[in-house]
Amino acid sequence: NRGLAKGELNDYLGAIEDCNKAIEINPKYEYAYHNRGLTKYNLNDYIGAIEDYTKAIEINPQFVLSYKNRGYLKYEMKDYVGAIEDYTKTIEITPHNGFAYHHRGLAKHRLADKSSCDDWKKAEALGYKPSSDMIRRYCEF
Repeated sequence: NRGLAKGELNDYLGAIEDCNKAIEINPKYEYAYHNRGLTKYNLNDYIGAIEDYTKAIEINPQFVLSYKNRGYLKYEMKDYVGAIEDYTKTIEITPHNGFAYHHRGLAKHRLADKSSCDDWKKAEALGYKPSSDMIRRYCEF
């Protein structure tokens, strides 16, 4: 937790040190990997962040935050298929996650998959407001 707090204070190196120490103490503590992944993201180390999110998921296959964050990074790295897979898993774990539907729709849209509109409509129905603009722009003909 101290590592997470240091990250929020932009002390990224201190955050990584604390996460490393937590992992040393308990290598099965998924939050330490997840929080270190957050810090690596803030340092623009997307590959390192993805590795840490993956490790957190290996420890706890239901760790939805790591799927969501890893999906976001895969999207940023133009791995749209990987992003769709992670957002789909996020939705399986938390079916009322408008963020995941919206972002899965964005990845599908990049692949010219027309079902992106279905995801945006579901996200909008769940109250995720950014989807409304995507529906207007791409789904209403």
